[in-house]
Amino acid sequence: MIRKNIHKILYLFSIMLGIAFVIRCGIDFINYDATNSAPFYVFVVVDALEFILPSLLVFLAARILKKKQEA
Repeated sequence: MIRKNIHKILYLFSIMLGIAFVIRCGIDFINYDATNSAPFYVFVVVDALEFILPSLLVFLAARILKKKQEA
């Protein structure tokens, strides 16, 4: 049963990582002040590497598993 729906769980996890990225960027924006040594876009790039890249990898894995299950 769980093997049948594993791609749905992976899709959900991918969406949760995307939401976490948005929340983390919002928190970084609230806590950012102009006296930081790094520009704000650096924080966004780091957050993207932490959340968006794994989200894309999980999404691709879910897609592959779904296609494998259909075949």
